[in-house]
Amino acid sequence: MKAFAQLFLSLDETNKTNEKVKVLKDYFNSVPDTDKMHMLALFTGRKPKRFINSTQIRTWAMEVSNIPPWLFAESYQVVGDLAETMALLMPQKESTNEKNLTQWVAELNGLGTKIEEERKLWLMDSWATLDSQERFVFNKLLTGSFRVGVSQNLVIKALADITKLDAATLTHRIMGNWMPETYTYDQLVQESGASDDISRPYPFFLAYPVQETSDKNKSADEMQGLLGDADQWQAEWKWDGIRAQMIKRDGKILSGAVARIWRQRNSPSYIPF
Repeated sequence: MKAFAQLFLSLDETNKTNEKVKVLKDYFNSVPDTDKMHMLALFTGRKPKRFINSTQIRTWAMEVSNIPPWLFAESYQVVGDLAETMALLMPQKESTNEKNLTQWVAELNGLGTKIEEERKLWLMDSWATLDSQERFVFNKLLTGSFRVGVSQNLVIKALADITKLDAATLTHRIMGNWMPETYTYDQLVQESGASDDISRPYPFFLAYPVQETSDKNKSADEMQGLLGDADQWQAEWKWDGIRAQMIKRDGKILSGAVARIWRQRNSPSYIPF
């Protein structure tokens, strides 16, 4: 959790594009492949299922912190974030552990087989082994409020720089209904397209601000030199509603006679019709 917590906090502390990309590359270069995939999953909205509700988390946090409900409520009102409030109020950690992100996510997913008392003991034991920063990020995962201040485009850019693969190829590969437990880093970054599902949709061309590659604000002339003339671009109408694709490859509509559409949500999935 140490490496992932540091990644989260480092990204939150800077608004510079180059610095964010560097932080992401440092993380990719320093963690096991399984952690890379779990990080990608979290950064693309694939969160662990919640088996402990907010009321239980809050109640057990007050018990660990040994403070009355009124004081916890006052602290929460001042801080404004439940995960941070709990992390700040808890006592110093009693021990340490070396569990990585993959192991933590596996334990979170394994809570579904435990009874409430077992979940409580697990959570209290977990809090006791984490420092304040680690608890903050851990609590974000636990409460389902995990958000990260970096676009998917920057994550792809960092990964493309490391793997030397085309960013569009990587974007295409992380679309779809994959899970980090079954989709490996080797499959993601292999040069051939053997692992690519031929029914996987093309990335949607959504509107994004131009990502600066320097700290200097560019003038209009400099931006024109960077982007090229307007007649080199194609403009299209933007339609409201769910974006959809009918995918035809190898001379056929994929999935036999069943056409499929792609719905872009926090948990991407194919929706048959």
